[in-house]
This record gives sequence, C-alpha cells and structure tokens, in this order.
Amino acid sequence: MKIILIQFRTNKDTLKDEKQSFAKALSSVNVEIVTKNAFLDNLDWDNPLSIIKDAEGVILGGSGEFDFDGGRIVDDEKRLLSYKITEDMSPFLTFLEENDFPTLAVCFGHQIIGKSHGVSVLNNKIQAKVGSHKISLTEEAKTDPVFKDLPDSFIAQYGHKDSLCSIPLNATLLAQGEQCFYSALRYGDNRYSVQFHPELDANDVLNKIKLHPDYLPPDTDPEKIIMESPHATKILVNFVTNVIDRKQI
Repeated sequence: MKIILIQFRTNKDTLKDEKQSFAKALSSVNVEIVTKNAFLDNLDWDNPLSIIKDAEGVILGGSGEFDFDGGRIVDDEKRLLSYKITEDMSPFLTFLEENDFPTLAVCFGHQIIGKSHGVSVLNNKIQAKVGSHKISLTEEAKTDPVFKDLPDSFIAQYGHKDSLCSIPLNATLLAQGEQCFYSALRYGDNRYSVQFHPELDANDVLNKIKLHPDYLPPDTDPEKIIMESPHATKILVNFVTNVIDRKQI
C-alpha cells in the first residue's frame, strides 16, 4: 500500500524526522510512505492524479515553519505563503473531496483543510499549546472506524499556535479538549483532520521543543508536560486498516 505524505516544511532535518515519525507509527502495517513537498517540489496541483498516482491514501503533514497567523505581522512572508499554498492546492483539495479520497490532515494540514472550507485560522492563545494534552471523543467518534477500540479520552501530542475558529458546515466533530475545541474532524466518509500529531511520541515532542522553544511559555520544564500517547498513534493504524483498506473493497 502506498500513501503520499505532503510535507509543508523546508528544513531538511525536520523533513526527514517527519517521514521517520510516520513510518515508525505505521511500522505494524505494510505501508510505503512517499513524500512530496508543497514548497520545494514543483507539484502540479491542477493535475491531482499526477500527485497521488498509484497511492491509496494521502497525509497532509504539519509545519513548524508556516502559519496562517502565528502572531506574525500581516505581511510576514511565511504567513502569506500559507495562504498562497492553500489557494494553489484548491484543485487538489477539491479532487480529494469529490472522490472522498482517504485523507488524514495533521496540524497545519488540519488548518489548511479548514481554511479551504472558509473557516478562519487565527492565533488563539487559549488553544495554542505544545506538549501532551487530554482529548475526549464525541458520541459520533465512538462508532467511527478511525477511533475504533480507543478509550473515551486519551493523551495526544500538540504543537501549534493557530487554531480553527469554528467547524466547517460539512464537517463532523470527533474529538475535543479543554484547550483544543476542534481536535478531530471528519469530512465525508474517508477524510479526516486532527489538530494534534498522532505520529509523535513523547521523545519526538521533546526533541521538537528543542527546535522550537518559542512554543513554550517562559520557564516551562518540558519534561513535566510530556507524556506518552499510544492511543493517539493508534489513529494512524486505524486510518490505514479501517479506512483505506475498506475503501479498496
């Protein structure tokens, strides 16, 4: 099985780390992860089949470099690029929607999907956070294939400044937390987005905090706010076995 991981990063080390994190989280299933870069590769967004050729699923990854707001000035280059890439990707996102193509959007990817559906993405300081936080499933999620065999609440890893301001009209809320109102959404039957990072474990988050210390409040000890999150990682496996495999039948 082949999955396309669309990456929204430019740093070579973080690009490598992201792919390795997804590969590690999906090591229990037979998956080939092929990466394509939204900023560095010359992707033909007007020809979606050229991007997902022979693939059974798509993951839209996160980004520690780009924001729709992020507290940046209005004309900040990386803020403007976030809006531009979302506009450029419109034909590709429309294709995924019209074909209900198995999709999992993570963090920045979650925000891109929301933004493409007309939702504002802002630097909400109440929701902005990094580290391990508890989320709770909605009643809808308890019968959803991606959240199959998961407890009603569990720990997930976060690292974001921006958040969706509302739920898109055609999306279903699947999980939320005290500091994250829209932690997981479903669009159609096969397309999902999550604000957290199911691919990361506690050690991954600690390493990322070293790269982005500005995500933490001053004088915060990261060792005290990071916990393991095996249930959140199970979402990735469920996405492959319960959504992509089901789609192929």
